[in-house]
Amino acid sequence: RIPGTGVVGSGWADESRGVRPSERKKTFRADPYEDPNEPRPIYPKRKNPMKRAKAMMLLLNREEMAEMNSVVMRKIPDFGAGDVIRLRLVKYRRGVPIEEAEKDKQGIEWFTGICIARRNRGLGSSFVLRNVVDGLAIERGFPLHSPLIRDAEIVGKRRAKRNKLYYLRDAPLRESSAGDALKPPPRAMR
Repeated sequence: RIPGTGVVGSGWADESRGVRPSERKKTFRADPYEDPNEPRPIYPKRKNPMKRAKAMMLLLNREEMAEMNSVVMRKIPDFGAGDVIRLRLVKYRRGVPIEEAEKDKQGIEWFTGICIARRNRGLGSSFVLRNVVDGLAIERGFPLHSPLIRDAEIVGKRRAKRNKLYYLRDAPLRESSAGDALKPPPRAMR
């Protein structure tokens, strides 16, 4: 009986298995001064620090993504590998705020390409677009939640049986072509 609790039993590991501490096999212990006849206490299993911090990091990532999407006020369409995507990007220049660069006519650039890979990692999500420019295959990687991406639209869809279309790197260039990569859409030229 544990004093003050009304619970029968000592709460030790060996006793819960039906073995009394005096009957337990004497085994080697890490502490040489520990009495082998005394029962061992049960300690709760501790998770390692990385696992304990993971929940907090996921919560912080979700809050940051919600804040970024509300500040930028943009909706990125749900796309995957094989989709042809047109991005409107702000050209980054050192020392010039993004808002000022966006107002300048030369501060906006367009890029169209086939999405060959998408990596979903919360705030660290990214994707890779591939297209052909002047007979040369170009691949550009973008962070999904980048403030430099102002708009994204799905221009077309291609049938893809895989999530990563890296085989296009070895395929003929005509399979990687998705139209003029750097040309803005017709309504943006006005």
